[in-house]
Amino acid sequence: MDYSSRLQLLHYLFGIANADGVMADQELNVLQSIASYLGITGSDYESIKAMFVQTVNETENAYKILEIDPNATDDEVKKAYRDMAKKYHPDLVSHLGDEVREAAEKKLQEVNIAYESIKKQRGMV
Repeated sequence: MDYSSRLQLLHYLFGIANADGVMADQELNVLQSIASYLGITGSDYESIKAMFVQTVNETENAYKILEIDPNATDDEVKKAYRDMAKKYHPDLVSHLGDEVREAAEKKLQEVNIAYESIKKQRGMV
């Protein structure tokens, strides 16, 4: 599987683990192990995890989704958004079928929401 397909697989696994609305530590440990076996980077794992496991601070999750530090400059935020939009673009997994493409579109929406949240918090144009 190419990397984009493995990312999508991990995203599905998070969705299954979160089907009951609860993400137990044991589930997260298993997902982290699977991500490691799949060769998913730690930052990509944390990004997908942030889409499912909400912290108290919504903006903190947004930074995790974009894989950047809250101290990042506005230019770094914009670059991170562009990089994530490329990484999670639905066209990368379209060869796996329409259902997978639609799931990737939802994931890209999460990236867009995170970016908009950071822009709003920072007053970026």
